[in-house]
Amino acid sequence: MNHSVLEKCYLFKNASADDLDAVMRIAKKKEALRGDTIFLSGSDAEALFIVLNGSVSTTLRDHEHAVVTVGPGQIFGDVPFFCAEKRGATAAAKEVTEYLSIAYADLNALLDKNASLSALVHRNAAAFFSRLSGRLSAELQRPFA
Repeated sequence: MNHSVLEKCYLFKNASADDLDAVMRIAKKKEALRGDTIFLSGSDAEALFIVLNGSVSTTLRDHEHAVVTVGPGQIFGDVPFFCAEKRGATAAAKEVTEYLSIAYADLNALLDKNASLSALVHRNAAAFFSRLSGRLSAELQRPFA
């Protein structure tokens, strides 16, 4: 499998081909059927995921409507990698979905060995969360109609 899906993912944006190959070596391809649970809210977080095809919805505990739906090239389950928390939502396949699973332990080991990739991943994450925070802040300041 080539690493084109990783190139679309915010964490690995602008990574070298060699670095993307290294990430692909630790990634495991998985499949979920429609309605299959990928992880549960409150469970230990041990991996992040990137959708290859299909879609995955995340819902907060005790809510039936999706908070976020992700599709091909998008990542989910990534926040606990940076803050070492349990899962804050449940993720389930909306349809037959293929995805990559990257164990946090394997990613940490790779980043520990590769300082330039580590810096890139953390810089990309900081930029992503900064943009997200800015959008959220602007949305909260918007007057209600």
